[in-house]
Amino acid sequence: MLDCRLHPALKGAVAAAAVALAAAGAPRLARAEQAGRDQAPRVGVAVSVRVNVEPAEAEAVADALGRALRETLVVDVIAGAEAARRLPPDGLPESCVIEKPCVKDVAQRLAADELLFLVVVKVGSRIQVDPTWVEVRSGRAVPRGAVVIEDPGKAQALFAAAASQLLPSAARRTAADQPALDPRPPEGEPVAVVRRRGRRMTAASWITAGVGAAALAGAVGFTLAARSDYKECDDSGACSDGRLDTLERKALAADILWGTAAVAAIATAALYVTSGGEIERVPAGSAALRLAPARGAAVGLALEGTW
Repeated sequence: MLDCRLHPALKGAVAAAAVALAAAGAPRLARAEQAGRDQAPRVGVAVSVRVNVEPAEAEAVADALGRALRETLVVDVIAGAEAARRLPPDGLPESCVIEKPCVKDVAQRLAADELLFLVVVKVGSRIQVDPTWVEVRSGRAVPRGAVVIEDPGKAQALFAAAASQLLPSAARRTAADQPALDPRPPEGEPVAVVRRRGRRMTAASWITAGVGAAALAGAVGFTLAARSDYKECDDSGACSDGRLDTLERKALAADILWGTAAVAAIATAALYVTSGGEIERVPAGSAALRLAPARGAAVGLALEGTW
């Protein structure tokens, strides 16, 4: 009968290994829990309507709102000049907030999960801001309470006081959140770069390409086999019924496989052409290299990109 008892030294080794594995897994678990806490919705602030307000003044109002939200709530915000730079230079249509294609376009440009559309109206020295919150995924739009600014220097404080009414589902920021979510980069250094993805071979296009390659190989094989059988029958001057049936089956299989290869090639080309175009955010420090002709050289290649 098999003795399953462990030697005392072996027991000690197993216990030490278990402790080591637990110690190694603890930091990973802590990092995973921290990552879950660090996730925050991306909120884009866009001025949709301005009355008696210059573009720079409207951007300043939006920037004050963005800074107030970022410092008060656990959210990632893009607002002010950075948001305006990504939006159409002619501004947004007044009806954008109720038009799903326009909302989707603004969300893609700002890489945002939620949007705050602002109506900024100035009468004398008084500025009234009427925000409308939009959830991009569902398209749900909810007007929020107006914020009246008598003194532009106090705009951020007014927005901070109204932050929870503007984004009621967002958690309020605590001192523990500040280091993880509010490290500000040096002036002029973007945290992320927004770009459109280029065409690429997707998983579906690789599958259709593989099917096409297999069908092409089979089509060539059956075509050569059918041609060989036909040549033998032609050279001998006689061919049995069974041989003719085999020849027909090979020719039919070749035709089907040629058609399959052609359809797969068309599908692969269509999937490749229609791939890309999505807007993605990539870290500004990541390498994106490409080959380009070397400057000032008759022959040669150079590596270009952003780091």
